[in-house]
Amino acid sequence: MPRQYAKQSVPESQWAYTPMYLYATAGMRLLPIDTQNQILDSCRSTMKSYPFLFRSKVYHSIRCD
Repeated sequence: MPRQYAKQSVPESQWAYTPMYLYATAGMRLLPIDTQNQILDSCRSTMKSYPFLFRSKVYHSIRCD
């Protein structure tokens, strides 16, 4: 699990200053907007419970060129 890896790799004193990012694949754009929002809200809620820095209004869709 990425959270466990991060907790082992980053000193605990730095957790609050270590950013976490949420990226979605381009397939997310294919979903209805309500479904996208439900998924993103669930991810944000989970990630906000982690001890790392997370800005819940920032996420990115990864482009597939």
